[in-house]
Amino acid sequence: MKKFKDRIIKIIQLFITIALICVLLYFIDWNKFLITIKTAKILYVVIAGFLFFPGILFSVFRWNSILEKLKIIVSKKNLARLYLEGSFLGNFLPTSVGGDIYKYAILDKQFPNQKKNVISSMLLERGSGFLILFAVNILLLPFFIKIIFSDSVYASLEMFILLGLFFILTLFFFSKYIHILIKKLPFKLPLYDKLYNFLLNIKQTFDRKIVIITSVYSFLFVINILAGQIFYLKAFGVFVNPLYLLFAISIIYIIGVLPISLNSIGITEGLTVFLYGFIGISPEIALAVALSGRVCLLIANLSGGLVLLLNRTPIKTME
Repeated sequence: MKKFKDRIIKIIQLFITIALICVLLYFIDWNKFLITIKTAKILYVVIAGFLFFPGILFSVFRWNSILEKLKIIVSKKNLARLYLEGSFLGNFLPTSVGGDIYKYAILDKQFPNQKKNVISSMLLERGSGFLILFAVNILLLPFFIKIIFSDSVYASLEMFILLGLFFILTLFFFSKYIHILIKKLPFKLPLYDKLYNFLLNIKQTFDRKIVIITSVYSFLFVINILAGQIFYLKAFGVFVNPLYLLFAISIIYIIGVLPISLNSIGITEGLTVFLYGFIGISPEIALAVALSGRVCLLIANLSGGLVLLLNRTPIKTME
């Protein structure tokens, strides 16, 4: 039954992906797009592509700090290996194999008595990066309020993000009261107890020191993404306000997390074209930037496949 549901979800995601791509293609002048691609400065594209690896390092350091707090000791070298291999599997193999599932499976073998902590570390690692994107969005919102409310779709996107942040903060800070209300329901919610226990475990781990450390690495990760976007735009002869780019990145990555399409294909490209259009970037250049980023990401992820192929030794968990 579960496999059937997964297949239905994937079929729906595939249809949405195709629909998003069709809508996007409607707005593109293909003659201009081909000219744009031909005029690209490859050096800047290559530099932007290589920024994938500093991003991996920031993620590794962030995850390592959480694992150490949970008394799970894995070398940074092996965490980097896990990240690279997981990125490859998540992008090039069936989605049921998933990069996160792979990382969990490896650590679960090494720490069979700490399943909850392993999952909590992964949720915290991803979640802290996600919250920094929300923080960036909120901090930069006042600077672009006029642009946002000049378009109903733009305003709706931002309201959705604000509501999402409100939901997350409510769930985190008022979980005790929500738990009391749910327990009074005349029926039982499936998987609720497990989810609530995971939330409690995360709250116990998320102390001030971890908040500061993970926030620093998450912010560096976002700045690394910003640098990549600047280089991609420079490759096509465009330079824009970095603050607006940072604001747009926060929206693209927050919305991109939603499991609407396959690997956010169509969402990332569509939002890039839409958001960059408000600062005078043509749809053709915006699409070229988005596609350059996706292609470079796929090529960089191949390094994980190389690591997986060449390094057959088991991952050691102790320094």
